[in-house]
Amino acid sequence: MAAAEAALLRKKATLLREAMRRSEAVREQAVASVGGRMAAVDAAVRPTQERTRNACILHDNVARSLQAVQEIVRQFDLVREAESVMSAGPSIGINAYLETVDKLRGAKAFFTTKIRCKAGDDVLRCVNELLPKAAVALENEFSRLLSKCRDIRSSTLEITLRQLGVEYVTVEEVETVQAENLSDKVDQ
Repeated sequence: MAAAEAALLRKKATLLREAMRRSEAVREQAVASVGGRMAAVDAAVRPTQERTRNACILHDNVARSLQAVQEIVRQFDLVREAESVMSAGPSIGINAYLETVDKLRGAKAFFTTKIRCKAGDDVLRCVNELLPKAAVALENEFSRLLSKCRDIRSSTLEITLRQLGVEYVTVEEVETVQAENLSDKVDQ
């Protein structure tokens, strides 16, 4: 019985080895078939992947270009708005006027250092015309404010002196009194 069991085991082992060889052959055929198909799919997909990569690069370039253009347009808008403020002068409010001058300086720096284009040259020319006008307008406003302050101080001093009982005398009145005193002395 042991010999029959051993023969049965050998037969089963032989059948198992044969099944393994057939399984290995089928696996190799499947791998070869799938490998060939994968190579075909890869060859078919590779151009699509390359076009997709190129499209992504193009999209990134367009996005960066749009950001740059938006900044240029923003600077153009700042200069355009500054023109209207500059034409109104510092009477609109000294702080707003000074902020506008700062914006013009920023636009000048932007177009001088970052952007080289014909439109940028036109904006620079405009800014270079506006900044000296702004300086003159600021000087005039400063002079006006100083004279206003002087007038206020003068009128306040006058009122205070009157309240103290001091009489305000003009230069003409002093000259007239001096001339009368001289006439009286000459007559004596």
